Amino acid sequence: MYGTTIYSIDTVSVAPLYVAPIAPVIENSLFLSSRAINRATVAASSVQGLLTADHVQKYRPDQVWRATGCEAEWLTWDFGEALVVEAVAAVAHNLSPSAMLQLRLAASADAVTMSPAVNTGSVSAWPPSGKPSDPDWPSWFSLVLADNDTAYRYGRLDMFDPLNPDGYIEMGRLFAGPVFVPSANIDIDPSLGLASPSEVVVSPFGRTFADDRGPSSRVMTIPMSAVDEDDLINELFELQRYCGAARDFAFCRNPAGTTKFHKFAMQARFDPPQPAQAQPFWNAGGRQVWQTTLTLAEVL
Repeated sequence: MYGTTIYSIDTVSVAPLYVAPIAPVIENSLFLSSRAINRATVAASSVQGLLTADHVQKYRPDQVWRATGCEAEWLTWDFGEALVVEAVAAVAHNLSPSAMLQLRLAASADAVTMSPAVNTGSVSAWPPSGKPSDPDWPSWFSLVLADNDTAYRYGRLDMFDPLNPDGYIEMGRLFAGPVFVPSANIDIDPSLGLASPSEVVVSPFGRTFADDRGPSSRVMTIPMSAVDEDDLINELFELQRYCGAARDFAFCRNPAGTTKFHKFAMQARFDPPQPAQAQPFWNAGGRQVWQTTLTLAEVL
């Protein structure tokens, strides 16, 4: 189901030849908690100075891990226990338009490279439409999906980007683990806005003084009018309980999106967590329907 590795040598600077499986197609919104990666032990192929691998586990994406090169770099993790990984999100990175990513999972550290149980093969870091050309975009988001429902303790994300003009790969945040994809998607009328940290003061004489404090962060409101009760109790409530207002998660409105993918995908936090209200309706599965509106704020 996952293809066959034809040739793979981890010490060379080329991506392994691989017959890639068909990636799962997810069109409903996707939530990916930081719980699993926050508790993992993370290591990297190389490190520049103090920009260590554990920075990808930190809340602040500007505190990056930086590799010494860009041709064949990797991050590995040990969850300490077997966990299902259905997706990996790499955030606040400098990957070029030609960058490729590869996710592998296994029950042992050696098997991750020698005989992985799950292997996505080399896939583009970008949607089919390619890397967007938005100037000064503050935090790029790449998503790798895995057709997997089995728990594995060890994982590895390989990055192949030999044409990177920086000469190195860096990343500010990593997410890996099981995903929450609501069975009934979010409503069709979410909102998208911006919150600026800058300050502007107008003097009594009409002069304007501005203090530019960096890029604006995105804010989304996500109405959900038909949340399945099992989705609410087992998934959304638990995600909000873990994250509160100060822990982050990865959110992607449409994982199958193309040119607008990056507009609605981000490292997010709940601002603040919102309650859900039971509705006097039951769905086809015989479970009660709940309603809520989430407010998501981008972490920069």
